[in-house]
Amino acid sequence: NVSLVDSLPIMLSKHPYTAKVASEIADKGYCDAKKQFYHGVKLHLIGKDRFEKIPKPNFFDFTPASVNDLTAIKPMICQLKNQIVVGDKAYSSEKFNQQLSKNNTVVLTPIKLKKRQQYLQSDDSLFSKYISSVRQPIESFFKWLISKTDIQNASKVHSDSALWSNCLGRITAAICLFIFKPYIS
Repeated sequence: NVSLVDSLPIMLSKHPYTAKVASEIADKGYCDAKKQFYHGVKLHLIGKDRFEKIPKPNFFDFTPASVNDLTAIKPMICQLKNQIVVGDKAYSSEKFNQQLSKNNTVVLTPIKLKKRQQYLQSDDSLFSKYISSVRQPIESFFKWLISKTDIQNASKVHSDSALWSNCLGRITAAICLFIFKPYIS
């Protein structure tokens, strides 16, 4: 029972200090993968790992861009029982793993460098590479989602309700593609 977890930024503007769009639900965040600040929301997703296929989405949620990934995903992970959840370093928390142990669930992440540590020991490095390879399907899922729906680009959205329509509409379209793919040529 392996689940994969990650988040995806949905950008309303790449100029977060001047953006005012959908201010009730969107705010300033930082996308580490793109090394840029943005104004928007994040899509958080937990998906069931499937051998050599993109994960099957189980839970998803949207938060303002500034919300920490672990904070956002905690309520969803707490619902899981007897699971191994694999995520990136943002989901690393020994304290949270202790809480999850009562559900027989654990979150596995790559090993973080400790203060003043310049490199990982070889066993920690191998473990981190393995975790990264296990996480690859959720990265592929997000690439697929972006290529099919362009969900990450919400620059034409001008209100809170339009943002919800944009995000939920694109998620619905993706789910339809996911479900009916065998019937679409």
